[in-house]
Amino acid sequence: MKVRKVLENEPLDPEDYYYLKDFSNKKGSVLSAKTNSQGKECYEVGFDRDVKGYFYSGDLILL
Repeated sequence: MKVRKVLENEPLDPEDYYYLKDFSNKKGSVLSAKTNSQGKECYEVGFDRDVKGYFYSGDLILL
């Protein structure tokens, strides 16, 4: 999996924008998948050096 690239003028909350920007275009492996209380799929993704991130399916690109 790879985190999608975030565009500068994309309409996102500032918190979401900066979180995604830190992981933008990085490749990782899905460690776990869950459904949140709103019914959205959430993924825990592991990257190099034991770094983990949490993303919705729309934030990830299948490689």
